[in-house]
Amino acid sequence: MSLLFRIFVTIALFLPVLVYGQLPSDCGKGTVVIRLDYISLNGDTSIFQNSRYELSGNIVKRRAEGEPLVSKYEGEALLLESYVAEPEYDIDLKSRTVYVRKIEGYNGQDTVSLKDFSFDMFYRYNLIMADEKNEIDTINPETIERFGMLFKIGRYRTRYHENWYNFIYTDEKMPMVSPLSCFLSEFKGYILEIDLQADNQGVPSGVIKAIITDIE
Repeated sequence: MSLLFRIFVTIALFLPVLVYGQLPSDCGKGTVVIRLDYISLNGDTSIFQNSRYELSGNIVKRRAEGEPLVSKYEGEALLLESYVAEPEYDIDLKSRTVYVRKIEGYNGQDTVSLKDFSFDMFYRYNLIMADEKNEIDTINPETIERFGMLFKIGRYRTRYHENWYNFIYTDEKMPMVSPLSCFLSEFKGYILEIDLQADNQGVPSGVIKAIITDIE
């Protein structure tokens, strides 16, 4: 499980150039649950994170969602199981600070700068890559139904990767800004799901699929 975490951190944080830009000052009001799946090059899928994001204006509260995920290792006559502790913290988008509530390695109630807070995989990425322009293609007429709504399927690619990656979105107005929109800051639609390339020292190792599984 720690390996999968490092793979995703590589996606979000291993950036050739850090360009500090603007965060949204108002995320609206609502709650979303986001699941992260890791899909290896051979097609194996592992769920390695469930997170609850409570959004209200310029405050984003990240909380653990559901039962703790279990990391298992099986060897000869050996079975190891460990629970993965989900970090919990509050982000102030105006001050660009993070109030740490529960993370291994941090003292309770620490306040740190968002740009230095490597545990956050969405808003920190948006902050350091806000001026990055992606190539986006939304001409696909295909739609998919989620939450009683029709969503469209688009694709994008960055200047760092040759491959195209899919995302699912709607142009309809929603009560909150999707945390997944942080990966395509120039795109104005509401992103429900997005595929991200997982790298291991610059070599593609699979795909991270970030999915909003619940909206309140």
